Amino acid sequence: MQKARTTWSRHGFIVAALLAAALLGACGGGSDADPPAVPDTPAPTVPAAPGNPSPPVTPGIPIASVAISHDAEGSTPPTRVVATFNARVLSILPGLITFSGNCTTLPAVSTTLDGEGRVLTVILGSYQCDPGQTLTVSVDPGKVQLENAALADTSVWTRSFTMATPPQQIGGSVSGLAGTVILVNNGGDALRMHGDGNFLFPAPIAYGAPYAVSITSQPPDQSCSVSNGTGTVQGSAIRNVAVVCSTNTFPVGGTVNGLSGSITLQLNGGAALSLSTNGGFAFPAALAQGSAYNVTVLTQPAAQTCTVANGNGAVNATVSNVQVVCAVNTYTVGGTVSGLLGSLVLQNNGTDNLARNSNGSFAFASPVAVGAPYIITVQTQPVGQTCTVSNGSGTIGGANVTNVAVACTNNVTTLSAAPTTLIPVSNSGQTGALNVTNTGFHTAFNIRANLPSGWTGVTADASGCTSLAPGNTCSLVFSSTVAYVGSNAVTVQGDNTNSSNVAMGFSVAGNLVYRVNGPGSAQVVGLEMPAQTWGGFLTAVGPPEAQSLLDGMANTLAIVNALGAGSSYAAQQCQAMIPPSNWYLPAACEWGGSACAPGPSLQRDAIDLGLMNQPGTVWTSTESSTTPATSALSYSTSAGGSSSLQNKNNALPFRCVATVSW
Repeated sequence: MQKARTTWSRHGFIVAALLAAALLGACGGGSDADPPAVPDTPAPTVPAAPGNPSPPVTPGIPIASVAISHDAEGSTPPTRVVATFNARVLSILPGLITFSGNCTTLPAVSTTLDGEGRVLTVILGSYQCDPGQTLTVSVDPGKVQLENAALADTSVWTRSFTMATPPQQIGGSVSGLAGTVILVNNGGDALRMHGDGNFLFPAPIAYGAPYAVSITSQPPDQSCSVSNGTGTVQGSAIRNVAVVCSTNTFPVGGTVNGLSGSITLQLNGGAALSLSTNGGFAFPAALAQGSAYNVTVLTQPAAQTCTVANGNGAVNATVSNVQVVCAVNTYTVGGTVSGLLGSLVLQNNGTDNLARNSNGSFAFASPVAVGAPYIITVQTQPVGQTCTVSNGSGTIGGANVTNVAVACTNNVTTLSAAPTTLIPVSNSGQTGALNVTNTGFHTAFNIRANLPSGWTGVTADASGCTSLAPGNTCSLVFSSTVAYVGSNAVTVQGDNTNSSNVAMGFSVAGNLVYRVNGPGSAQVVGLEMPAQTWGGFLTAVGPPEAQSLLDGMANTLAIVNALGAGSSYAAQQCQAMIPPSNWYLPAACEWGGSACAPGPSLQRDAIDLGLMNQPGTVWTSTESSTTPATSALSYSTSAGGSSSLQNKNNALPFRCVATVSW
C-alpha cells in the first residue's frame, strides 16, 4: 500500500517560541494543550520578513500566537482542524480554510468558536477522494480578527494527503447462462460460473496494473462473450465486466430438385417457406443447438408430389443436407384379394407383376401417371383355385385406385367315402383305413377326417390324401389305444371338396364296441348268428331267473343252467363262443327300445349310428314274465326298436355280446 504524502508549508518566521511549540504539536512532535496567555506588555514592532505577507506588529499591541492541530491519520485527510489562539477571536474573515487537489469532490466546512472565543474548530463535511487522489488543506490564521492583539506570524498552515491505492477486485455479471462457463483474468485466476449472477475474481489486481477477462470454456450449446473485460485498475474495484451468454443457433436448409411449380415447406410444424425454383434453400429462423428439426411439405405443387429426405434430426451445426425431390404426380393401383388359399400373381398393364399369398389389401409397386390407363389381370392362378378380377380397368384420375377386387374360389370337386369304418383298438399298432374317392372333375387337396374332439387317443394319418386326382382313391389311416363309442358325425372333406359324413366306430378283436366300461374295458357285439329257438319250450326258467331286462349275463347263465348244454339254442350258442369266455345273449333293454330307460344300448350306439346292420327280429335273453313256459322277448330294430313276445319254439337270428379287455 502506498502511503499518503503530507506536506508542511511555512511562510515568514516564528515570532515566539510558543508558536513554534504549537506548530510542533500540530505535526505530531508536541502537545495539543492550550497555549499560554497573551503577555500584558506590548511587544515592539517587528518588521515582516521579506516575502512574508503578515503586516508588521504595531507598537503597543500585544503579540498573539496560534496553534493548529488536526485529527488526520496516515494518508487519510482530517475530519476537523482546530486553531487555538491565546487571544479572543472577534471575527472570521473569508478564506480561513481552503482546499485544493484532484479529489472528485472537495469538503464542505463549518466553523465554531468555544465559549471564550479562543478555540476555532473547522469541521470538514462530506467529500470524495478516491485512492491516488490528493487533498491539500490550508489554514490562513490571518483571516481572523483578534481582540486587542495581533499575530506575530500569519503564515498559512498547509497539509497534503494522497489517498492510498490498495489493489482492487475485478468482477461483473453473467447473464443468459444455461450451463457452466469458465472465466479467467489475465490468463489465470480461473472462476467457474454455473448460472446467472454477479462474480468477483478471488485475486485483487494492483493499482495501475492491467486486467483482461476472457473465457476458457464455453457452456454446452451456448456461446458467451465478454464486454468491458479489459482495462487498468484505478482507485476502485471493477464491477462492470459483462458476460452475456446465448444459445447457439444454426440455420436449417438443403436443396430442391425437380420442382416445376411452387412448393411450401414447413419447419417443425410452424415456420413456412415457399419456393418456386430448384436449388438451395434455408429457413429464415435459425434453431437452437441441440433442438430437433423436422422439415415437411405443407403444400405440394400442382401435378407434382415432392418428398423430403434427411428431413429430421437434431441441430448441432448448420443443417444443409435436407433434400426435397419433386416428381410428376402418380398414383398407385390396388384393391383387395379375398378367398385366396395359395399363391397368386396379378399383372398391371401387361408388365407390372405382383405376387400375393394372402388375402387383404394390395397395391402395385409401380405408380401410374395421371391420365394413363390401367388393366389388372391374373397372370398365374393359385393351385386348385380360380380368381376373377372386377373393377380391374380404367384411367388414373387424381387419387390412388383402391377398388380393384380379386375374388378367388376353390375348384370344387366331390368325394365319396365308405359309409362305415372301424378303428381297431390295440396296443400293437393295428390300423384301420377309410377309403376316399374323388368323384369330381378337379384335383382334391388335403383330404382329412374331422373326428369328435373327445377322441384324443386316436391317431390319424392323412399323408396319402394331400392331393387326389379325379377318379382316384386314397386312404385315411387310423389307429387307437383307447376305445370310444362310435359316431356318425365324422366328416371327410378336402380344401376344395364337399363334406361327406361317415359312421366311424371302434373294434376289439374284430368285434364292434358299443359301450365303454372304463380304461381298457368295453362291451362288444359279435356277428349275427343263424336262426335258433330260444329253447326250453314248456319250461319256465323263472321267475325271477332269466327275466331281467338289463342283465343278459345273468339271464344266459340261468337259461343254460336250467336247460343244460346238450342241445342247441340261442343262449347256449352265445355261452359256447370263445374267446373270450364271457359271451352271453343280451337282455331286451341291452338291445334298447323306447320302453327302456335311456342309456347305452345296441340300438343307440351301433344300429342307429349305422355301425351295425340288423334287419328283422332277433332273440333277447329275457323270458316272458306272464307266460314264461312258452314265450320270450324278441327285439325288432325297425322304427327305433321295440320288444315283443315270441313262441320259444320259433327260430330267430341272434347276436352275442361280451366284456373285453386289452
